[in-house]
Amino acid sequence: MILSAGCGSKPGAPTAAGKAVEGHGAGEPKPSGTVADQKASVSETKKAFLDQKKEVPAKKEWTREITSRRGGTVTFRITAPGPFAASVVTDRGYKALQSGQKGNKADLLLTVDSKEPVLEMSLTVPAGSSWFIIENQTDQAAEIRLECFEP
Repeated sequence: MILSAGCGSKPGAPTAAGKAVEGHGAGEPKPSGTVADQKASVSETKKAFLDQKKEVPAKKEWTREITSRRGGTVTFRITAPGPFAASVVTDRGYKALQSGQKGNKADLLLTVDSKEPVLEMSLTVPAGSSWFIIENQTDQAAEIRLECFEP
């Protein structure tokens, strides 16, 4: 699956490792996950169904769609050399963003700012398309990697 969403931030929420991850999706339960330093991660034991790298210009976004036949939990990892923001939105939310309309809070599944080079979290996505929107917050182009894993 590939997801893309507008990148914003909201106050931090503690993760399973007790570290603060800035931002979270509105509505449903907050995703669980940690930033970079947890060794026994799902990504080390599961094969990625998506593993893509992209050179993202400074202060620009990379949008990536993922699809799910039934919906469910997806674990993802984003790796970047500097600070970045990541959002995940439903297809309906993405279409609203593209058309300039105001989106529904329920369509924003996640929004987080990361100062760490690696962000790994689990997230529940609905059936159909969802979109990752990853913003390079550095002052120069950066290679960003997105990996997604099934549970």
